Amino acid sequence: MTMPRTSGIELLRLVREQRPDIPVVLMTGFAGLLNEGELLRVGIEHFIVKPVSSHELDRLILQ
Repeated sequence: MTMPRTSGIELLRLVREQRPDIPVVLMTGFAGLLNEGELLRVGIEHFIVKPVSSHELDRLILQ
């Protein structure tokens, strides 16, 4: 996960400090770099790989 000045994992940790109940879906263009153990450890149960269709995104949000 690449973001300016932080990582997606760090952002999730900050969000979880404030809202531990908020569901998170990771969207990435770098699926080969994902570590499933790390994702589960920080609370990401679902991830989707870019490009993603609006239908697929809607389906995940509705879950």
